[in-house]
Amino acid sequence: MTQRIIRVARIHDPACLGASGIIDKSLLRVDLVISPEAEVAQAAVALARVPGAADVLDFAGGRVRAVGAMLDEDSPMIGRPGRFFRDAEWRFYAGVLVCSILVIAAVV
Repeated sequence: MTQRIIRVARIHDPACLGASGIIDKSLLRVDLVISPEAEVAQAAVALARVPGAADVLDFAGGRVRAVGAMLDEDSPMIGRPGRFFRDAEWRFYAGVLVCSILVIAAVV
């Protein structure tokens, strides 16, 4: 199996980004151009759109969203089988699917 090297450029100056930017990634042989500042801003907006979320990841052009949330020890969601969340009282939004609940126990 051949490994492909992906070249990533981190660009901080917004004048260099986008279609009107001064950097043409094809001339630099760069596969992906990212702006750390823009990534942080997008992450903050995604978190603001989902109250209570600890992490939000978009897939498939935003059609699929994975949301991470912290639960209290006494949360009614803990210890329930997946079929429990099919009940009407747990359907907060149309199209929501609870895939898994991961419990990470902290050692004190």
